[in-house]
Amino acid sequence: MMAEAWAEIDPAAARRLLALAPRLPFEQGWAYAQAMAATGMAAMRFLALGERAVATVCERRWWGLWPVRECLRGPAWILPPEGEGSMEAAMDGFMRAAFRRHPFAMSFWTADHGAARHADAVARSAGMRRVMSGHATSIVPVLADPAAQRALLHGKWRNALAAAEARGRLRVHATRERRAVVEVVERYEGLRRARGFAGPPGRMLAAMATLEEPGRVFCVVAERGAATAAAGLFFVHGDEATWAAGFSTPDGRAEGGHRLVLMAAFAELRRLGVARLDLGGVDTDAAPGIARFKFGLGGTLAILPGTWGR
Repeated sequence: MMAEAWAEIDPAAARRLLALAPRLPFEQGWAYAQAMAATGMAAMRFLALGERAVATVCERRWWGLWPVRECLRGPAWILPPEGEGSMEAAMDGFMRAAFRRHPFAMSFWTADHGAARHADAVARSAGMRRVMSGHATSIVPVLADPAAQRALLHGKWRNALAAAEARGRLRVHATRERRAVVEVVERYEGLRRARGFAGPPGRMLAAMATLEEPGRVFCVVAERGAATAAAGLFFVHGDEATWAAGFSTPDGRAEGGHRLVLMAAFAELRRLGVARLDLGGVDTDAAPGIARFKFGLGGTLAILPGTWGR
């Protein structure tokens, strides 16, 4: 098997190619890469396989000493390889370009869903071993028919939604106003720190929301009077979107705020032509209640193959 040659490209070329990838993972998006750099979390490199694929690789130092190269869910495919051995050859070339041998550097690769069949063999050929199990999430199709979208919901979830709608105590709307983004991110960061759950830090999400192209980031807000009772922050990447952050007050939980927020989000995603919504991860051990809530939307469980390192 002959490895295919990947080339380093400049940010402008990377931005153009990323915009062409239909199944673009959240962590491979242009705004994600720019936010990593803008917040000082990492420097970014961009690699391409002609016009067929593109990848972002972050480079940073642990404790200011050891260089670390990491690729999260890359590469993103514009034209996925076809034919026996073609994916392995393309991925072998990618691993060589992204993780060049260095006596002191550590390298980590988190495979995306589409690489599941080849991930272990590709990583092992690059001298990596599996160091972490895969992140799990629920992915819900965005259906053209709102009635069909409701039919996907589990019975109790749908009944609770209908009750919240019947009460009509919350006003729900999509917005791109900066103040809404700031409120969601600040409340999310408080929850993230208090509960210790994994996820991008608030400062990074705030930077992403500023750097993202207009129309590809929005909030859905549920208000009671002048106060926000629940809200969610959503990013569009390729033909998919991710629920990146959210919060709900006690009043919002009592009034079904997040259910109303998500149904309004589906309406906005439908308008934008998005095909799927990633609910941002599920953890049945650490947060079983949240996991049950997300599964109630009728999505499909998706588990990343894992992370390999050397």
